Amino acid sequence: MWHTLKYTSGLNEKLVYVSEPIPEVHDYDVKVPSCTQQSESETEQDSLDIAIRNTPAIIKEPLTPTTPVTQTPFFAISKSNLSQSIIGTNMTTTQTTTQIATQAASAAAVAPQHPLTEAELEELLNIAMGERGGGTGGPPPRPPGGGGLPGGGGPVVGGGVAAQPVAAAANVKAMGKDPPLFKGERSQADTFMNEVEKYLMLNYDVAGFNSPKKKVVLVLTFMQGPEVEEWTRGMLQWIQQINDQSNTDNIWCIFQHCFYNRFTDTQADSTARKELVQLKMRFPDIDSYIATFEQTVRKALYRLGSHEMNQQFISRLPRDVAEDVMRYPTPITYQEHTKKALASV
Repeated sequence: MWHTLKYTSGLNEKLVYVSEPIPEVHDYDVKVPSCTQQSESETEQDSLDIAIRNTPAIIKEPLTPTTPVTQTPFFAISKSNLSQSIIGTNMTTTQTTTQIATQAASAAAVAPQHPLTEAELEELLNIAMGERGGGTGGPPPRPPGGGGLPGGGGPVVGGGVAAQPVAAAANVKAMGKDPPLFKGERSQADTFMNEVEKYLMLNYDVAGFNSPKKKVVLVLTFMQGPEVEEWTRGMLQWIQQINDQSNTDNIWCIFQHCFYNRFTDTQADSTARKELVQLKMRFPDIDSYIATFEQTVRKALYRLGSHEMNQQFISRLPRDVAEDVMRYPTPITYQEHTKKALASV
């Protein structure tokens, strides 16, 4: 039986109660017919449904368990600043057993390195000089006498053809002048290490010069005086504790990092920035101005070739030279600025 609901409102709450019945609601009851007949389409079974039901379930095998995560220190010397700080990067590698096997096979077969072409060498030169100094702005001039190589009139090596590498000489002795002695002057630390790197590069094919431990000891022999005595003594003791199996390039990287941390002038960049603001070209000594400008920019930790440094280079030129540099065609790169400045003087 259906009943009506009524509501009353009190002070704090609303009450609901059942009122009189309403039997007339049942006058509208409708009988719902039941369907007992099936159509022909329902009695037929679809062949696709039968195939799906009869297909055995395929359960995928679980993934191969991964090996434990290992932390591998990777050292790289960053030469973008004066301190040449070492960058310690922890490379996290998570590898499956199949990946380890694949990498082991690929490591065994190392692809041979091909000689760089002339165009690739010039591109590397432009990149290096764009960071460190003024480049030539183009390929070097060819020797006179038909454009051939010196001494024989052979064909010029094209930009896309790789020349044959020069074979390493046997029984090579150390060449060049020893780097100057370093006695602990912070202002000379960067210059000293630059001379050391040039000396080591000149003698890279000399027996023993490729050993990181021997390179460190060699540099220690160029460091003398009371300001460096204790530091070199500690470095020598460190080298003596390293076995031959650990004689890797990491030793040289760590040594450079420790050297710059100990002897680099921490105020060199701010001092160089003040010198850069005061630097001016004294006509007609354009070569000295360019060399000093590039060295000061590097010490100030600025990027040579940036728009700001190109504007700084022009602003310290004499007015007539600056006007010649900015005449059409307008220079864009730092090499173009220096080339037009040299031609103007």
